[in-house]
Amino acid sequence: MSSQDPILVALGSIAAGSTASAAVITVGLITLRSLQRGGSGGGDTDVQLALLGTMLFAGLATGIATAWMLSRGIPDLWRRGVTSALSVFGATVLAAGAAPMDVLAGRVGLVAYLILLVLATFFSLRLARRTTDR
Repeated sequence: MSSQDPILVALGSIAAGSTASAAVITVGLITLRSLQRGGSGGGDTDVQLALLGTMLFAGLATGIATAWMLSRGIPDLWRRGVTSALSVFGATVLAAGAAPMDVLAGRVGLVAYLILLVLATFFSLRLARRTTDR
């Protein structure tokens, strides 16, 4: 087995999990805003809450799974769990960044923020994999 720095593996995993999770949550927010802007006024409030709740859960699950899988180079399971939990915290911070973008620029701002998150996800995934492969 090659020598790996567990701190670099954990940081890369946290970054990749956080950005992937925030990207999924932002997609849910863009979808919600698109429904609200539609001709019917966005439909029922229960449907909107279900959509937002589902995308929030899917986003957090994406972050946990991404961080867990990328941190497989860390032998201790509890440290992998902490890495996954920290990615959820990072995801909430990044997803909260979508609110100002929504207020300032609407859906266009959300799409720009989503593109930024996707680019950050690919960069951090590549970095985490490179750190794991060493």
